[in-house]
Amino acid sequence: MVSSAGQPRESGDHAPLLEAVGVGKRFGGIVALADVRFDLRPGEVHALMGENGAGKSTLMKILSGVHGDYEGEIRLSGKPVRFANVRQAEAAGIAIIHQELNLVPELSVADNIFLGREPLIAGLVVDRRTSREAARALLSRLGIDLDPDARVGGLRVGEQQLVEIAKALSLDARILIMDEPTSALSLAECERLFRIVRQLTASGVAIVYISHRIDEVMQLADRVTVFRDGRHVLTKPIGELDQDRIIAAMVGRALLEADRTDETADGGLLMSVKNLTLAKPHRRGMREVLHGVSFDLHAGEILGIGGLLGSGRTEILESLFGSSDSRAGGEVRIGGRTVSVRSPREARRLGLALVTEDRKTQGLHLGASITDNIALPLVSRLSRLGVRSFAGEARLARDAVKSLGIRCSGIEQAAGTLSGGNQQKVVIGKWLATRPQILLLDEPTRGIDVGGAAGASSAVGPHPGDGGRESARHPRTRRRHRGEDHAARGAVEQDEGGGMSALRLLSRTKLYWGLIAIFLLGVLSSPVSSKGNNIFLSYGNLLDVLRQVSITGLIATGMTAVIITAGIDLSVGSLMAICSVVCAMLLTVEGNTPAVAMGLPMAAIVALGIGFSVTRFVFTNIEKSRSGASVGRDVSLDATRGVLVPLAVGAVLAAALFWYLLPQVTTKFGVLGVLIVAPCVGLCFGAINGLIIVGGRLQPFIVTLAMMVTALGVARLTAGQNNAVLPVYTGTNAVAEFDNLRSLVFGVIPMPGIFFIAAIAIYAAVLRLTPFGRYVYAIGGNEEAARLSGIEAGKVKIATYAIAGLLAGIAAVLYVAQYRQGKPDAGAGLELDAIAAVVIGGTSLMGGRGSMAGTFCGVLIFGLLSNILQLHNINSNLQLVLKGLIIVGTVLVQERNVADLLGFLRTPSMRRPQGGTPDRRAQSDSIAQDTGGTIQ
Repeated sequence: MVSSAGQPRESGDHAPLLEAVGVGKRFGGIVALADVRFDLRPGEVHALMGENGAGKSTLMKILSGVHGDYEGEIRLSGKPVRFANVRQAEAAGIAIIHQELNLVPELSVADNIFLGREPLIAGLVVDRRTSREAARALLSRLGIDLDPDARVGGLRVGEQQLVEIAKALSLDARILIMDEPTSALSLAECERLFRIVRQLTASGVAIVYISHRIDEVMQLADRVTVFRDGRHVLTKPIGELDQDRIIAAMVGRALLEADRTDETADGGLLMSVKNLTLAKPHRRGMREVLHGVSFDLHAGEILGIGGLLGSGRTEILESLFGSSDSRAGGEVRIGGRTVSVRSPREARRLGLALVTEDRKTQGLHLGASITDNIALPLVSRLSRLGVRSFAGEARLARDAVKSLGIRCSGIEQAAGTLSGGNQQKVVIGKWLATRPQILLLDEPTRGIDVGGAAGASSAVGPHPGDGGRESARHPRTRRRHRGEDHAARGAVEQDEGGGMSALRLLSRTKLYWGLIAIFLLGVLSSPVSSKGNNIFLSYGNLLDVLRQVSITGLIATGMTAVIITAGIDLSVGSLMAICSVVCAMLLTVEGNTPAVAMGLPMAAIVALGIGFSVTRFVFTNIEKSRSGASVGRDVSLDATRGVLVPLAVGAVLAAALFWYLLPQVTTKFGVLGVLIVAPCVGLCFGAINGLIIVGGRLQPFIVTLAMMVTALGVARLTAGQNNAVLPVYTGTNAVAEFDNLRSLVFGVIPMPGIFFIAAIAIYAAVLRLTPFGRYVYAIGGNEEAARLSGIEAGKVKIATYAIAGLLAGIAAVLYVAQYRQGKPDAGAGLELDAIAAVVIGGTSLMGGRGSMAGTFCGVLIFGLLSNILQLHNINSNLQLVLKGLIIVGTVLVQERNVADLLGFLRTPSMRRPQGGTPDRRAQSDSIAQDTGGTIQ
């Protein structure tokens, strides 16, 4: 046997560390694996190879706990194991670098590396300093120059791939699975990774290495196993194989390499690019990523552009295709005519097509079929009189499947269910179907096997009868774009006359400036009282504003976390109505009422859950301290401490609550009683929302819409007497202390405002400091990445809906105290006001981004706006129109960077092509400096 370092190793008498025996797996009617076998020995690199769809990734997901339902047996150190989830596999020492990037774009590099294993302070608060230092040390070990605090969504695909590798290595696993780890890396980054692989195997780590790059396998592997069509074909030491035999085993036949020629193509000049520059927004100003790039492209020519990560390869293609949101300069000529490419739509009109580097987020609609994806750019062209040509779309899809060798069950199979390489083929097929004049390919063979790559190469070759509408027919030369290295790219930080600092500050604080602007609008436009005082600024008016926004603010606080998880809750208004009726009835009616029958059991359930969770949390942290478990590691509890004792504590807490509340049933409930029961009712209904959404895998919109209607009916049934309003007159038929919930604290702030500020501050701290908050953002940013990180996404989502219900219950109690009544329509419309406030505050409805500080400002903006319109006696219908327009304008500003809004007024761009030198530094810093102004 040959080691990964290239030295002979002792013959493999070592007992296997990991074995897969007779493993099979089906997805519906598709056989992914059939009776396969595989073994892995300590300290070896075992390469697993096969065409796209051969079953490699499926087996690895079984080994790493992603798939728990399969046939056959997995043995670890000779003992049968079956992992139910990723955490169990990680606890057993198995880590995986997935082929598809599973990172959360809105989180930092450090947050992603330790996602699900955050270092904690006192077992509760995330230790950000430790995670940053650990991430920096790990990145340094890998030779990666990345800021641990950098947002992952702002990194290039290759850099994200390195973060994925660092994340897996942080587990210190004894078995490491690498699924296409170099698919987006440059040669320098690959060599760096190979050094790490050799270090790991030298320390006894066993590595499963999946790659379509045979030269990598020949360089690294000790043994090679080949799968074909979900079945085992061969397992041999690397010394007994050569490239031809491996390829033949993979594709079932010998694969002849296409002839290449270095002769100059006969085609004329098709595209000419002169002095292309590109400047992108950066936290320190505008940074140039392209400096005076120039090149020519002839018909029938393949022009290769190479460079390290961050050198500007992708930016060149995005600029040409009009998909870059940054400022570009220079001149582009196609067919001898100067063109202005403002958008991908215009690029397509000019005969350009772009196969993007990141297929998952830019290339595919994963939930749509192969047919829908491939036909998408041509739907309107294939249509007749506005009616889609389904036959034409299907014909395009069948042609692409045949020519590119896409492995699928049929052209209606969802793209997201294909293997990574087959997804890439769908992206290529989509753009080849447009018959482009110039085809821009950004890492086009990422994740494609050798057979598929050969098919793709021939597919972008000549098409008889095309009239020269392909950019790549006869490969002529390989040209290289010499960009800067990521660590020393020499980017120009432009000062823009000192204005960028002000723009950056304005962008970061625009929400607060918006709040100030609304406040000033109120001051300047306010009516004047008979005594000459500004009504808007009067203490009584501002006090009323705070009282009114507090109830909506509590609803919006819970809604914020729900929306960050990419969910929605339309039922909070109706939940507040139920809780207001329960609260009013407990205060005014004696005996066993519907409110008692509903409220006490729900309060007991909540008490049981709190006791169980807190006790289990305490035992977990005690076990961590005793076992000396490393920071961020999970520990397991036995049945006594993990279930029995927590249940007992929860039962005692529930019994104590019953003991406290039962005497109040025969009289009337006090303030503390209603503050316990009503919010518990809201929490339980909110948890039901989450359970249905997670358990039934249903859309939150549908579930919460149904709950909104159901809860309204429950509220009306509970109120009885034809949906009567339940009046609460403090001091007569309710406790006098209840009036304190609407009084002023220290004579300054109303009690509802205290509840609102406290709730939003506590929830902000939870989202910022705790693992739960980290998981909320992770799930909204990329739920699959969160799940593969071992996060129990379902539990987190249920918790956010439960907390939203809890805050609705608290809002209901404050509503009853403020208006001295409970009624079935108490919260009507509040869910829409809350959503508007959350969106105004900058929380994205797509999930993954938002803050409680933004929601706080959004609630105040919405409340002040309503107050201003009311002070001017604006017609209520016109108020709705004005609110809608202002909300749209506010959100537009929130979603756009101020520099973006003003930038195009400040500099020339490709929208106005220029022939001269576009930048004063372009000559000295030009990427093409060493080639006389062109890329050769």
